[in-house]
Amino acid sequence: MQTGYAAQTEYAIQAAVMDWARDPEHIKKYPELPMLFHVPNGGQRSKITGARLKRIGVKAGIPDLHLPVARNGYTGLWIELKKPGGTTSKQQKDVMAKLRFYGHLTVVCWSADGAIKTITGYLS
Repeated sequence: MQTGYAAQTEYAIQAAVMDWARDPEHIKKYPELPMLFHVPNGGQRSKITGARLKRIGVKAGIPDLHLPVARNGYTGLWIELKKPGGTTSKQQKDVMAKLRFYGHLTVVCWSADGAIKTITGYLS
């Protein structure tokens, strides 16, 4: 499945996935797509902003995308996006293990196409 994007950064990969998920034709086929959302835990922030976000619940290691739709015995899908060659941190691995323990499917994807295939496979 080609998205038409030559995404090399995590931002570009995620933007391509969300552009795909907003397409009315894709929503027609997969009506659950509007439930897909980004958890804004990453990025560079000032110490003050970081402290404020931490206080209200931002947590390190939470995967980038969440689809809170139950399928095939899972309670939801979490996707961690990485640029090609990127790796998950210990915190990310620990969080994903806990999510799996609680019945979620967690997947690491290194491209928009990989994430889209994961989502469509999950919803099919």
